[in-house]
Amino acid sequence: MPYLNNRPIVDITFTDSLTGYAIASNRNSDSSFVIKTTNGGGNWNIILSEYRIYESIVFLDNEVGYVGGSDLKIGHTYLIKTTNGGMNWIRLNSPNSFRIFDMAVLNQDTIWVTDESGFNGGIFRTTNGGTNWIIQQQPGSSTEKIYMYNRNIGFASSTSRLYKTTNSGLNWDLIPGQNAFRDIYFIDSLNGWKSYDSMKITTDGGFTWKPQLIKVPNSFI
Repeated sequence: MPYLNNRPIVDITFTDSLTGYAIASNRNSDSSFVIKTTNGGGNWNIILSEYRIYESIVFLDNEVGYVGGSDLKIGHTYLIKTTNGGMNWIRLNSPNSFRIFDMAVLNQDTIWVTDESGFNGGIFRTTNGGTNWIIQQQPGSSTEKIYMYNRNIGFASSTSRLYKTTNSGLNWDLIPGQNAFRDIYFIDSLNGWKSYDSMKITTDGGFTWKPQLIKVPNSFI
């Protein structure tokens, strides 16, 4: 990896077996980095460095991607977009809040972002590529992570609790007895996995979860 001035990798995404993007940021001050690999992680190159805080990176394909975080200059959310694999970036209009902590990007028009701040944070959604944003009902006291399987069905984690929406985030229902997630992914509307302090699996759309046993090959021990 290139020298990133001791910045930790805070988010990473791959669009295929070779092409991946990651962001490195200390979440406090100074420059953050966007890095890219085109050989499955064998080599990485810095493609963007800015005096911002980066929190989340999402790519729809090898060309179109987004980075969200905070603008240190004005203490406001920061959202940028590329349409050519990170060669060039443009700044998009973003919610009137402190920072973007997580994102769910359905397509170039429909995007959800979260700000976990209890003061002016919550879940925000745009349906016109960032031109306008509306704040949606916030589950719990502070929403950290969000995942949308499709336009209607999605999940959010707030204060160590798990919530589900079936109407694009207009309403969120608490799933009793479940903790939050740091990452979550569904392969269809019923089957998915989430991780927090352990890995869990659901086969009924997220209403019930059971532990997912992870077997480590002997060669790794």
